[in-house]
Amino acid sequence: TISESGCGYAWAKNSGENRLTPWTNDPVSDSAGESLYIRDEITGKVWSPTPLPAGQNVDYLVSHGQGYTIFKSYNQGFSQQMKVFVDKNSPVKVIELTLENNSKKHRRLTTTYFAEWVLGTNPESTKSFIVSDFENESGSLFARNTYSSQFAERVAFLTSNKPVHGLTTDRREFLGSPGNRQIPEGLKRVGLSGKATTGADPCAALQIHLNFSPGQKHKVIFCLGQGQDLVETKDLAKRFSQDEITEISWENVRNTWDD
Repeated sequence: TISESGCGYAWAKNSGENRLTPWTNDPVSDSAGESLYIRDEITGKVWSPTPLPAGQNVDYLVSHGQGYTIFKSYNQGFSQQMKVFVDKNSPVKVIELTLENNSKKHRRLTTTYFAEWVLGTNPESTKSFIVSDFENESGSLFARNTYSSQFAERVAFLTSNKPVHGLTTDRREFLGSPGNRQIPEGLKRVGLSGKATTGADPCAALQIHLNFSPGQKHKVIFCLGQGQDLVETKDLAKRFSQDEITEISWENVRNTWDD
């Protein structure tokens, strides 16, 4: 699910018992457990390509289509487009961010996707049992709720089509305490710890570094999903970290709805 503010949540197999990220029935605050952040590595300025959590005072064109949502905006000298859709056949959500440097300067950015893991009904009852890991081969973060009665074998993942610049699985490290979603503590520092730990307040945060020449455009893709076991999850993470696979996925979604 997703709203015009950019907030939403993900689930697999069962929307009540196997929520991957948090869901809150609050249309006023419209809070969410998933966010995409952009940071200027020279000035330290942090913003988001969506109205929430860090895109206030910027105009957005938000298009809800058949099976997708697209956010378009202009911020900090960049034309921005974020497209979100779910694969037709696989339990994978694709978040595609396209950035174009409209300034006459060389720019350095990081893009960071942050997701709070639930892997059950609510984070209060599951966070103590979530085991996190990082796989170097695919550059993916994995997470599993080992005490789930129905979904203990299923493994969630977050991956990207670009080399990983930084990561953490500690929600407190990223948001701080009590937590600031608009400007997370983890984005006030030079980098993330790079550690995949278990026993902390669990999350998945992947950070990607991008260099821009004047007028240059980059596309970075984050994919979040859950396989039925570790073998399937590794396969999904490996496949959906490839640009051509996500492009085929997008075409399949469009064709399915058109048909």
